[in-house]
Amino acid sequence: MAVTSSKPDVVVRRWQMQKDGTFGTLLIQRGVRGLVPVCLTLENPWLNNDPKVSCVPAGSYNCDIIQSPSKGRVYTLRNVPGRTNILIHAGNTTHDTIGCILLGTALGEFNGVTGITSSQSALAAFMATMEGRNFSLVIEDQWRWYNGPMQ
Repeated sequence: MAVTSSKPDVVVRRWQMQKDGTFGTLLIQRGVRGLVPVCLTLENPWLNNDPKVSCVPAGSYNCDIIQSPSKGRVYTLRNVPGRTNILIHAGNTTHDTIGCILLGTALGEFNGVTGITSSQSALAAFMATMEGRNFSLVIEDQWRWYNGPMQ
């Protein structure tokens, strides 16, 4: 189902895909200031939208707060084609996800694997900012033409 809002509340701009994952920047709509970068994102690489191993397809989604049995209070993406249980949660590398979106504050290396750092604090800040409100999310694939952090 397409999101009907003309301006998304949240945008994930993916700027690099590599063997260790798909990296992006999460931006939140801040009124007259427009989209403001808040944290980094990490997902699995694109693997044809295969459940549990691929990043989420670029597109528009509605997100709702849920109580996950394993992740606690987090957001879920609704109506992802061919997928269910896509969450926004904490984690440092793609070893911490089965097709979800991870949040962090900086790039880091974990036992030779590139990932994101301070994931728990990034998630806590995002959750506090969103205050449990549902929101519209747009995921953009900018890695196809740019391999650096986007704002």
